[in-house]
Parts: sequence; structure tokens; C-alpha cells
Amino acid sequence: YYVAPDRLKIEYTTPAKQILLVTSDLLQLYLPQYEVIMEQKLSTKDIEGMGGIGVGHGLEIMQKNYSVSYVNNARPQPLSSGSSEMVVKLQLKWRVNNEGFRTLEMSIDPQTLLIRRVIGVTSMFETLQFDFTNIRLNSNIPKTLFTMELDDTSRVVAILILFMAQRYLNL
Repeated sequence: YYVAPDRLKIEYTTPAKQILLVTSDLLQLYLPQYEVIMEQKLSTKDIEGMGGIGVGHGLEIMQKNYSVSYVNNARPQPLSSGSSEMVVKLQLKWRVNNEGFRTLEMSIDPQTLLIRRVIGVTSMFETLQFDFTNIRLNSNIPKTLFTMELDDTSRVVAILILFMAQRYLNL
């Protein structure tokens, strides 16, 4: 879910029930396997940078930090081997090694221009794949959707972990 300029919620299917939530002043990541909410307070500058992801400003950042080229000369091709879903693929390679991903392959639906899949290779050579499905545009999304509604145990564990990290790692 995304509401411009400062609300984003991603509900993962793998790992199940993992949630990434960004609001105007807070980034939260719920890790269900540990019953932990990781939190990071955000400044206005952070939100301006993240709010542009997926729109013009975010694409400018990608173009600045990555070299971008078409795969297959911008001709639509199957999303994956044997798939009937056709996409246009972009290949992004880092210009400098301060980005989280060495390479990104973005598969874009040529009809809607929405990102369908991103496959990234991290700086540690791990491959991660993100699939975006059931995307609905311009729906009335209530603000209540952008809150974490978890039990008290999860919240307490998250606070303890953040307290320990700040205390022992001098964060």
C-alpha cells in the first residue's frame, strides 16, 4: 500500500506475515519469527527521500547510483521461463559500491508501467527476489491501515532489543 507522499506498507508472503511500515516519522519492520518490531525514527529528510521511491525523484536516485540499460532491447519478454506474462526488463548495475545491491533486474508491465518483479544481488552476493502482485491504484486507503496492530509481547521485545542495541553498540 502506498499513499503519497509519506505512507508505505508492504505485507510479505515470504516470510509470511512480515510487515514493513513507513509513516511520516517512523519506519517499522515486524519480524514474526522473532516476534520483534524493529523501529527507526525518521526525519523529514528521510521521508522526502523515501517518498520519492517509485516516482520521479526515486528514479533519479536510481539513475544517479546505477547504470541502467534495457534487457533484450526493450522488447517484451516472459517474466520467467515458461511464463505467459510479458514484461520489459531493465538491468541496473551499481556505479559505486555504497548501494545495498550490486545489480537489480526490474521487470515492468508494458501496459501499466508498474514494477512486477525486482531481482537484486546484494553486496554480499545474496540474491533476493521481490514480486509485486495484486496492485491496485488510486483506492481509498484508510490511515488506520498504516499502524502496527500486534500483541503487547511483540512491542516489548522490540523496545528491549532497541534499548540493548543503543546501550551496547553506542547507536
